[in-house]
Amino acid sequence: MKRLYTYIFITVAVTLACLSCVKEPLSPNTNGEAITELLEVPEEDVVFDSNQGVQSVTILTRYYYSASAKVDWITCSKLDNKTLQLEVEENKTIEERTGEVEITIRDEHFDVEYSKSFNVRQTRGKATVDAYLIDNAWQFTEYWVECFEEDLTMYVKSNAEYSVSSDCDWITWSKSTNLSNEERDAWSLTIAQNNAVKGDNRVGHIYVTAEDATSTITINQSPFLPSIVLPTSSKEFNLSPAATTSKIVFFTNSSWKASCDADWITLLNNEEIFDNKAYNTNYELSFSVSANEGASMRSAIITIESADSSYGEKQTVIVNQDGAFMVSDVRLQYMEGSHTIDFNVSVDWVITCDATWLTLPTSGTSSDNTIALSVEENNSNQIRKAVVHISAANDSTMHTSFTVTQDHINTIYYHSNTNCSFYINQLTFGGAEIVEHIFDANSGIGRVVFDGEVISVERNEEMAAYPSWGGTIRVTLPPTIKTIGLHTFYNCPVLTRIDLPNSVTSISEKAISDCSSLRRVYCEATTPPAGVSRMFLFNNDNCKIYVPNESVEAYKKAEGWKDYASQIYGYTFN
Repeated sequence: MKRLYTYIFITVAVTLACLSCVKEPLSPNTNGEAITELLEVPEEDVVFDSNQGVQSVTILTRYYYSASAKVDWITCSKLDNKTLQLEVEENKTIEERTGEVEITIRDEHFDVEYSKSFNVRQTRGKATVDAYLIDNAWQFTEYWVECFEEDLTMYVKSNAEYSVSSDCDWITWSKSTNLSNEERDAWSLTIAQNNAVKGDNRVGHIYVTAEDATSTITINQSPFLPSIVLPTSSKEFNLSPAATTSKIVFFTNSSWKASCDADWITLLNNEEIFDNKAYNTNYELSFSVSANEGASMRSAIITIESADSSYGEKQTVIVNQDGAFMVSDVRLQYMEGSHTIDFNVSVDWVITCDATWLTLPTSGTSSDNTIALSVEENNSNQIRKAVVHISAANDSTMHTSFTVTQDHINTIYYHSNTNCSFYINQLTFGGAEIVEHIFDANSGIGRVVFDGEVISVERNEEMAAYPSWGGTIRVTLPPTIKTIGLHTFYNCPVLTRIDLPNSVTSISEKAISDCSSLRRVYCEATTPPAGVSRMFLFNNDNCKIYVPNESVEAYKKAEGWKDYASQIYGYTFN
């Protein structure tokens, strides 16, 4: 038993001695100073070139470690407990830079932490420079300008000191602004006027250089091109028969000359010299016009061109001068009455006319600006016309004529206004096969006349006299009509009834629409005329559509008609 106790004692003593040997290097004292001997980092700087790059370094320690970079251009990535990967960004500056990487280990047993650092060094980057022009938010390194002097702005971005130079003497520059908030500089460029006439563009370069880096801007400038610009007000002149003086205003950048193809126009200054190098200089070309003693209007062309007629623009001006007699044709309504016609004349005159229903003065002087005439009522079914001849009192070869047209009693007159009022004497359609826009306020029609067959228009007593406003009417179309066109009966507030003959084969969109008083539409065709959606647009549901008794169902199913099935009724036509 004594031997057993001795064996156990020896075993325990040996075990304690071994454990004491393991912990002894780590804990010589409570400060844990031995931990500093168990971390090894690179003793020399880890060096990168200026480009973005990756390197791995070895960290020696028995402890778990963490790594952190003290600068933002270094990224640390732990691959395993011995290998640390370092990644650096590109060095875009022209200065060498150094950053510190810190390695930290910790002894959990003694609650001791220890850190050790090493440096990462990156060589300087290359000098960079970027120069450009801006036009409407677009950046350009090549630019085209006209021949005239022009100011431009050049912007420069660089990470180093730079210089500006050029290979030509017609481009000058000066630094205007240091845009520190945009990390760029602004330079003012002045492109001198190119006085070379004709030839090719001239090309100049601006060089912006920083060490080995260069940015180039190319300027293309066109040669001096003669230019003549006429505003709209100077492109055509309409003058009275009297002698007068006028002027043409135009813009040019060069010497110019002018000519005219008519001897009744005299150019008062037909050449100017361009000598101030300004763009679009305002010039005036004065000219005189002799009196036009002829009956007819006459025209001439004035040409303005570059002094060097083989090169440059050419502009023309039209000059119209009224003749001795300027009077327009006249159209009158069927009623009797007196009228006044505006009349431009430059000589004493006489009038002849063989129409008995038209009364005119027989003569007048150059100071008479109007012609008074009177007409009898035209109660026929035909439009009538009279040709009035005017000649100079002392020269029968100087003459002109105009026509007086008078409507007949079978004419519809339409007045488009806020009340949509009109008066009607009688509708005449003749042999027309298509009618449209008869009462269309949007069409702007003021008179609709169809010569030939007279059709019936029933009207109440309120419309018996001229002029008659308001009232109600009924329109019956003749048997020649095949198509009721677009807006034929549109916006007619006094129309109460429409009769469509058996000849009608088609009805267009909005043919009968917005007639607030319309109550009855009679369609005599046995076969429903071809229709479209919206061919009728009634303002109310009170309008009834009467069709042949035997065709009611066919109408209610037909395209266009079926939209109004509830308003279709049978009718016996005679």
